[in-house]
Amino acid sequence: MTDKTKAATPAGTGMTAAHDTGDQSEVQRNAIIPRPRPKRKDFCIVNFIPEGKINAIPRRDLATLLNMHERQVRQLIQHERESGAPILSDVDEQGGYWVTDLSTPEGQQEAARFLRQERSRAGAIHKRLSVLEQKLRAAQTSAGNQVQVEGWEQSNG
Repeated sequence: MTDKTKAATPAGTGMTAAHDTGDQSEVQRNAIIPRPRPKRKDFCIVNFIPEGKINAIPRRDLATLLNMHERQVRQLIQHERESGAPILSDVDEQGGYWVTDLSTPEGQQEAARFLRQERSRAGAIHKRLSVLEQKLRAAQTSAGNQVQVEGWEQSNG
């Protein structure tokens, strides 16, 4: 296994890197070999996510590794985040998921960047929803009817 493959294959995660035979392309050498889908009761996706941004793993690769759909991977990560796991992600071209160590200055900096990124995304979503909400109110007022939207209080007298 090359040093580069070792860096991309975190210890203790159950990931298996392809063996370096010398005649494989770089992509083949660093490929992750998928395993059978893990059993639900003893499964924790955090064990498959490497530590540190430099080792971030894209959702597509996690899905392949775990033999799951990307949506399932996203849902499992969301559940673990809501349970307190410090799983971070980045939307830049490298992207991917990683676990950070909040007891270190580097981990705290990564977490602070992630919080800024997610707050910015949440603000953009809120802005888009507000514009749509205004358009919906105007349409309902001009049509003289009302559509009930869960979580949205509005009345047309």
